[in-house]
Amino acid sequence: VQQTLNDLLTPIFEEQFHPSSFGYRPHRSCHDAINKSTMFIRRYGLEHVVDMDLSKCFDKLDHELILRSIRERVTDSSVLALISQFLKSGVMVGEHWQKTEIGSPQGGVISPLIANIYLDAFDQEMRNRGHRIVRYADDILIFCRSRKGAENALAQVTKILEKELKLTVNQAKSHIAHSKDGVRFLGVEIGSRYTRIQAKKLVEFKRKLKQMRKRNGGK
Repeated sequence: VQQTLNDLLTPIFEEQFHPSSFGYRPHRSCHDAINKSTMFIRRYGLEHVVDMDLSKCFDKLDHELILRSIRERVTDSSVLALISQFLKSGVMVGEHWQKTEIGSPQGGVISPLIANIYLDAFDQEMRNRGHRIVRYADDILIFCRSRKGAENALAQVTKILEKELKLTVNQAKSHIAHSKDGVRFLGVEIGSRYTRIQAKKLVEFKRKLKQMRKRNGGK
């Protein structure tokens, strides 16, 4: 049922989504998000990058805000009631059922679309303020021309995400990076003149490759 509803709703919302949103969208990928980030840094010279980290984004989505966002483009009360049922259906924790008063369960077929609908309000606000962004699900980069501009953007964005969207910004992990030192995003490190796999990811890849070769007799 969720898959059917997801297939019906996706084209309705796809036409409004921000062009710099890439996660869980048809015909878009991590590579596209990385390429656009690279373009902002190298072609536009936006080398100061705000890297936002959200704590348990899917678990923090406010049900009323979800339904309000969907209601802007969907007026069918039966569809809205069905989505509300999905949100409030609860989850199994071990052998026990637990209420879901906030959030959209990770692993739910329709949850990625709901998250994109929810965070599109943030994307559009960034567009209205003239900020260049790239978002892949809850991984957010904001590109700025100066350190002062990045600091201002970090303060603005934190307020929007926490006050208006009721999400939690991980203050310890959210930071401002410069492309000369490398910006870590989706498993790669984007620099002013290079893009490479993050060192930790590369070590992990080599370890898995070695295991595969061992299982295949060294091939």
